[in-house]
Amino acid sequence: MKRSALVALGAIALAGCVGNESRQEEPTNEVAQEVDSLATPSQFNSTRFLEQSSFGPTEANVSHVMTVGINGGSGAISEQFGATRTLYDFSATAPDLGAQFYFNAMSKPDQLRQRTAFALSQIMVVSQNRFKNGSTDDGRVPMGGYLNVLSGDAFATFTTLLHDLTVHIAMGRYLDMVNNKAFAANGTPLSPNENYARELLQLFTFGLDLLNDDGTPVLDANSKKIPAYTQDQVENLSHVLTGWTFGGLPCPTRGHSNPSNYTVPMIPCDVNHDPASYALFNGFSTTAGLGAAAHLDEAINNIVAHQNVPPFICKQLIQHLVTSNPSGAYVARVVAKFKDDGTGAHVRGNMAAVVRGILQDVEARGAAAPVDTATSVYGHLRSPALLMTNLLRWTGATVTLSNPVVVPPPAVDDGAVQLNTWGTLMHQYVPRPPSVFSYYAPSTPLPGAPGFVGPEFGITDTATSFARSNFLSAALLKGIPGITLNLSTIPSDSNLMADWLNTTLMHGQMSAELRTVVLAAVNDAAFTNGTITDPNVKKAMGLYVVVVSREYQVQR
Repeated sequence: MKRSALVALGAIALAGCVGNESRQEEPTNEVAQEVDSLATPSQFNSTRFLEQSSFGPTEANVSHVMTVGINGGSGAISEQFGATRTLYDFSATAPDLGAQFYFNAMSKPDQLRQRTAFALSQIMVVSQNRFKNGSTDDGRVPMGGYLNVLSGDAFATFTTLLHDLTVHIAMGRYLDMVNNKAFAANGTPLSPNENYARELLQLFTFGLDLLNDDGTPVLDANSKKIPAYTQDQVENLSHVLTGWTFGGLPCPTRGHSNPSNYTVPMIPCDVNHDPASYALFNGFSTTAGLGAAAHLDEAINNIVAHQNVPPFICKQLIQHLVTSNPSGAYVARVVAKFKDDGTGAHVRGNMAAVVRGILQDVEARGAAAPVDTATSVYGHLRSPALLMTNLLRWTGATVTLSNPVVVPPPAVDDGAVQLNTWGTLMHQYVPRPPSVFSYYAPSTPLPGAPGFVGPEFGITDTATSFARSNFLSAALLKGIPGITLNLSTIPSDSNLMADWLNTTLMHGQMSAELRTVVLAAVNDAAFTNGTITDPNVKKAMGLYVVVVSREYQVQR
């Protein structure tokens, strides 16, 4: 079929489906979803689970979850906890990290670990952009190591995660903790850099205001929010964090720094550390006379014990995995898992227990999304990365990953590179978020719905909306170099095709309106009069109509 005909068909489908996107769905009062067993989940429940816990369902994975269940020691979550971890290769001849991200998302077995690490990377942010002038490999070494720490600690304790990210050289360089000295060479005290101390509190652990366990702000007697920390506490914490420099060599003399080394964690050098006692949080002060490493441990333990950390972290993880606007009760239930993992050991911040709590919660599970008692706002807009990987995994796509030394960049026939390029057009350039606030802020207002948030809408505008539809058109109707779809399991019959699209991509929730548009597109004269004889073109058109729709692009 000529490209012009494909484009015309694509325009028809886009007009029929995306036109509905502009209509604001009015709040409704409906009942919650029907309870569905975690031990023997339905097809639709299993599909929703995989949308939340992986980079997209496949027909084989849906069947597997239905067989093994979601909960229990042999269920899908436990299987994923034990899956072999995928590591990023950041050697000099390795492919681009963003390309590796998409290749791993498409093909590697440790989907839950990688999906959780991706969520954490958008909370405890480091960007490869920071290193483009700081190392010869454009930041591949520090950024690749940082991504490996995120996946390695995704199911560890939050204390371990926070410690390992703090001392990693990528974070040290990104937020200026490396070579943050307490003294000049002559012993004169210096005012330490406050950058990491401030972001550690504001973005990585506390947030700006005191929080209740349900994620709502604590209010004073005048119904005003209460700040979670003061400027004095930021300054005190910055003193506590002094004394760290590049590793690979012994500590330098006072007032000096080691040369740059991005291959190993930072090392503590007490000669450049402020050993004084400083007041931190909830009445705690560090112990006078301790070194940089011991003071860091004290500070991290004090921070993790703070009341804000569980709701601040848990709510954002729920937003990334399940829904942008979780109920207070949902947040509080997961917070309880953060405070005590329920194993009897009373472990605080067990991230495996937190992730399990998020995915097994009644508001995440069920054959259909629950509907809030006050509003129909549920789920979240698929981010560019998830939009692409979900579609491609559903269609059994294979994606190539080439070595840039063998195939010099830009490797236009490299599917993984192509995906990262498309993500960039949609303003999600992995792993290069534009700022410490990541690609979008968790508090981004949901357009047209006062009081609700829609983080992914922070990078959604006219240009990126067209980029989203253009990617879907390219993937399904034109083809992208290095990406091969497998549409063999999709029925050719129009009605059976619509049924397949409903039961797979839409987990049974396709509206009658969308089904009508799907049938109109796949029953177009071009298909019925023999102008187009390739059945895969018809299947691709049916897919396209669904995936450009609001109903699909909002993951529920």
